[in-house]
Amino acid sequence: MKIDRCVALAFSPCKSTLKVATQMALGASRALGAELAVANLTVKRDAPELSPTDLVCIGVPVFAGRMPPLAKKAFTQVQGLFSPAILVAAYGNRSCGACLPELGLWCASHGLISQAAVEAPCQHTIVTSVAAGRPTKEDLTHYREIGASLAQKISQAASVFDAGPLPFSQEAPTTPPLTPAFKAACDPDRCIGCGACVAACPADAIDPLEPYLTDTSRCIGCMGCIPVCPTAARSVDDAEKLARLTPEFERAYGAFQPIRVFDDGLAKAVRD
Repeated sequence: MKIDRCVALAFSPCKSTLKVATQMALGASRALGAELAVANLTVKRDAPELSPTDLVCIGVPVFAGRMPPLAKKAFTQVQGLFSPAILVAAYGNRSCGACLPELGLWCASHGLISQAAVEAPCQHTIVTSVAAGRPTKEDLTHYREIGASLAQKISQAASVFDAGPLPFSQEAPTTPPLTPAFKAACDPDRCIGCGACVAACPADAIDPLEPYLTDTSRCIGCMGCIPVCPTAARSVDDAEKLARLTPEFERAYGAFQPIRVFDDGLAKAVRD
């Protein structure tokens, strides 16, 4: 099939998902000599218009094994036209859970035809010692290579519908998403009112006039406000609880996790 443009779309409060999707789209565009477009839809939600000749690398972070509900809102303007898609789930080294099936179902209802999927281990946004520094420089190189390889296979298929189903459940999860165990807080004595956290928050949970205040009813626990704060005023809201849980979490989920690619259906389409 013809691919004219490779598009990275991401909901990515802490930027890891965006890095992965962007590098995959970059590798794909270089392999095919196609145009590259990148859209971070976390806060600004102006999605590019898509066509059948766009290859879309669409990425979300995994929140407690699920696709964040706010990601679906962020992708409201995304509408494919039977556009081939590579699904990306960036997870904090624990489990992707039902995120990829959920993202696949969302794509199917918005004109994006899933061709392959990637599980991308990234630094945990709360227990940051787990998978610290990922995606690394080596990871990003690997994502470019994966993007190039998948793009070549997709371009060799006769039709976007030739790829077989991904090895996931085709049923929507029946349980509601979990409430975040931790949310973000701010030390008012350190806050300088710069507004960096306000600009980074995808949930409008931080008061722009009093940015040391967080609306915990709106906060989704993404922790995107923490790394952008220039004075380290923002942190996880219950430091004592986090300190108690961290050693056990590190023991359970600290082992290195490889990048996983699911493209068996695509490989079959190319062979056939």
